[in-house]
Amino acid sequence: MTEAPNPQENLLIGILGNEGAGKTYTWNRIFQGKIKTQAGYTQLFFNDCEYVNVVLLDQLPTDREATEQFTQERIVLCSLPYRQSSQRFMQYFIERRYHLYLHWLNPGYFDSSQTPIFDTLGFITQCTTTRSVIGIRNGKLPAKNRVKEMRTFIYDWAKARNLIRRKARSRNQIVRIL
Repeated sequence: MTEAPNPQENLLIGILGNEGAGKTYTWNRIFQGKIKTQAGYTQLFFNDCEYVNVVLLDQLPTDREATEQFTQERIVLCSLPYRQSSQRFMQYFIERRYHLYLHWLNPGYFDSSQTPIFDTLGFITQCTTTRSVIGIRNGKLPAKNRVKEMRTFIYDWAKARNLIRRKARSRNQIVRIL
């Protein structure tokens, strides 16, 4: 017999990479259109009627109060620059028992190297100490497969926790930060 999911489980979806790795490009593909790259609440549609409420952070909040505001949400989507401050940011969510699901764009789209770099900051080690999935994805390749993988993970996770909502949406609706 499987246990019912804890209704208070939360999820941090992160895209990790250097500047120009393709983080914003990936979010635009996930939301199926250009989105404003600032923090805010929005709806992530999976089809014409199913969606989930999320918070999108395109950059790390600069103070603890701002971070605490967003940890009240069940699903947080975040761009994470490959630097030490991102590791501290992730630790904040780990301490609040969020599940982590990360795609590390390595190499990133504009990285000079064609091969992945070694994780000198310890993100992989940090992720192995908690409930997490981390995948290294080549940011130089088309985003289609990684976007499909992330959207499927978010949908399945949200559906298992009864977070999927339904409403009609016109085909012309523009995804925007609320």
